Amino acid sequence: MNRNNSDFAQVKILPAEYAGKILSTRSIEIVRTLYGIIFPLALIAGVSLFAWAGISNREGIDDADKSKTTFAIILFLFGIFIFAILLTIRLMVGTRSHWLRHIARSEVNRRPNKSVNPDAPGVRFVEVVPKSNWSDKTLVENATDVGFLAIDFQSGCLFFEGDNERYQIPAKAIVKCEQDSYMRLIQNPYSKGPYNKAIYYHFVVVTMKVSESMKVEVPFRIRKTVSLWSDKKARDANYEFLQKINRLKAASQAN
Repeated sequence: MNRNNSDFAQVKILPAEYAGKILSTRSIEIVRTLYGIIFPLALIAGVSLFAWAGISNREGIDDADKSKTTFAIILFLFGIFIFAILLTIRLMVGTRSHWLRHIARSEVNRRPNKSVNPDAPGVRFVEVVPKSNWSDKTLVENATDVGFLAIDFQSGCLFFEGDNERYQIPAKAIVKCEQDSYMRLIQNPYSKGPYNKAIYYHFVVVTMKVSESMKVEVPFRIRKTVSLWSDKKARDANYEFLQKINRLKAASQAN
């Protein structure tokens, strides 16, 4: 990709050989099923085994029945085994976003003319989620693209190497850059009763010129797993992301 400054952003569709290899990969669906279905069921099974072991051990002590005590020990060990497997998988795979980044890194690094090096300092792993998808709760995956974004002060450009598209956005082509977010309610497991907690998805929305008469709005979000405890950290990371892009834009206007 040409790194010369321009008044307009360049958006290129990736060749079929490299496009659509990240979000659609089979392993992403497997990890989604693993964390969304298998992990919760295995966790319930492990807790149930511990409870059963406690009851059986108590009955064995009360009745002086060694067979019940032995059975309780077996249940307890099996419960530990299940939790050990879950912990091992989590350490090997990481979160769903960690695994997606791993897949993205492998795919981008095999491209001979990639515009962003995933391993370079300061490169962010981001997703692109159109605002039309923010309120659609039927989508399993509402991102239309995912990849690596670099803010290059030397060339005065943003570079995005995605699953489907590649962007080169000169600072001069950035019309505005601002924060936005959408909210989803999820059940709070630590509250008694049917109480929900608001989870916010924070974006940096870049409006860029692609021609004299056309502007395009691209909502970028740093791709991380959202949890009950991650809101402030995500909000701070998003603000830092926004500030860095605005510094790039200000630097271009000063020249």
